[in-house]
Amino acid sequence: MALADIARKKGLLALEGQEITNDFMKQGIGLCVDGHDPALVQRMLGKEIDLMLERHEVGINMFKNMAAIGPAMAVALLTTLYGAVIANAFAQPIADKLTVNGQ
Repeated sequence: MALADIARKKGLLALEGQEITNDFMKQGIGLCVDGHDPALVQRMLGKEIDLMLERHEVGINMFKNMAAIGPAMAVALLTTLYGAVIANAFAQPIADKLTVNGQ
């Protein structure tokens, strides 16, 4: 709102010295201050938004794929635990007893 007020009262060139923390806003104002056609500014910023959405989509898909691994990994870890318990708590002791009794 403050930037719009400055532009309305003093013109677009007055925005050049203003502190702008938002990079997207800074890019748009920079294009306007440089005297680019509003339609060009709109197309460039629209393209920037589209590219940002594509980058976010890639990140979303990556984390969704990582999340899908979770249930499969849980099953794999559980079967590993069962295998270790069966081998060490039952199978090996029984095999040892049978070996001693058989000799």
